[in-house]
Amino acid sequence: FRSSWTTLKGFPRIHVEAQDGSIKIRQENKSCDWNVPLRILRGGATESSILEGAELCLPDTGGCIVVNVGQSSFCRVRYSTELLQRIKPVFKQLDVRDRVGVLSDLCSFVVSGQEQVENLLELLEWFVGETEWVVIDALLGVLSKIEALTESTKAYSGFLKMSTRILGPTLECVGWSSMEGEGNKVFSRAAVIERLGRLGCVSTGGEASLLFWREEGGRDRVPMDIRCAVYRTVARKEWSGRRRVFDYFMGLFKAADRSEEKKLLLSV
Repeated sequence: FRSSWTTLKGFPRIHVEAQDGSIKIRQENKSCDWNVPLRILRGGATESSILEGAELCLPDTGGCIVVNVGQSSFCRVRYSTELLQRIKPVFKQLDVRDRVGVLSDLCSFVVSGQEQVENLLELLEWFVGETEWVVIDALLGVLSKIEALTESTKAYSGFLKMSTRILGPTLECVGWSSMEGEGNKVFSRAAVIERLGRLGCVSTGGEASLLFWREEGGRDRVPMDIRCAVYRTVARKEWSGRRRVFDYFMGLFKAADRSEEKKLLLSV
């Protein structure tokens, strides 16, 4: 069992599809010698199986099926379009690790040319209003890859609209102010503000400007958890008052006595 994991190159790539009343789970690698332990969610219950050899067949009971639940096995899972659609109704109820797993696996297959980018774009819409930091981190990584492909093309305007449509509700959910007991959502807030600000979201840029000018005018400081995101957004946005903004940042830099503050200001 263990020898396949120490002697074979790469890692298992698994395809899952419904066919002839069965769920077929098969390895797509040229060498199908891995013995892959899998936790499988189907029919509302989780079971354990081992994919030995090329293929494993299970009865198709209908409904959602998720392979590699908890991301407990080192493999990539690719679902047929039909099975991916079965996941959609319960996607928000899946564990954080499984939501990340479905996204990162599909993105990997798109990058390798084994999946259509349209499937990935549809999957991204399922993350509207997502607030968990682990998921947001993975989501922003995928959006960065799509941005690199569409930038300087006619598709870029569509990418901007899609990003705002997905991330805007997230910012509405987490808000601009931290709350007691919110956990790692504090990281989601800062990351989403910075991304929306960089992409030119008008409402995000406007709120960031209000916070900044309030601070610059000697009133409330920008909260520490979003300070870097707000500063960067304002530095990109406030072209009309750029000299005033620059002078303010320079004054903060000169007055800072901690290296962390200086690094933050240098990163703006």
